[in-house]
Amino acid sequence: MKTGRISAITAAGIMAAGALTVIAGTGTGTASAASYSYLCVDSTTGYGTQCADSELGTGAGNWIITLPDGTSGLTNWTYPTGATPAAIRQADNVNYCMQFDETGSESGPANYEVIGATCNNDEAEMWWNNYDPTSKRTLFESEWAYYNLDEQLCLTFGPGDSDPSGLFAVPCNFSGNSSYWWQQWGTS
Repeated sequence: MKTGRISAITAAGIMAAGALTVIAGTGTGTASAASYSYLCVDSTTGYGTQCADSELGTGAGNWIITLPDGTSGLTNWTYPTGATPAAIRQADNVNYCMQFDETGSESGPANYEVIGATCNNDEAEMWWNNYDPTSKRTLFESEWAYYNLDEQLCLTFGPGDSDPSGLFAVPCNFSGNSSYWWQQWGTS
């Protein structure tokens, strides 16, 4: 185990103090392990607020896509809120988790798809919550990529050439700079 990861996890746990405070748009909200909400990024470049959704179905290997905030029937998620990695899981008693697709890269060596599959506590579905106090949003880092690729890859909105856009895991940017909005997740 890497000592840098332990220090980062400990610091994140102290900052989060058992709960993740997310500021999204003009509202604020607190999410805990038992609560669920949308997971959204706020674009600064014309995409608007985009939220993770399982519209393509909950079958194994389906790509998790994004839809605009306000779309009817958006998917609610539970997600890790402390220093321990956990699954990003569809809420409402649906056994469906976001998984890092370790089978290969869609468009480059560090641009992996994030797919959905039946939850099984596999390392590929475990994510660390990295709360960024500058942006007041969260980056979700893949545990699988960290230990198997020796890379810090984070859940990322991936605008595609066609609608809908999907989720990827790409190198994390922990700067809190709004120009990296596509990795900064909140509840709206």
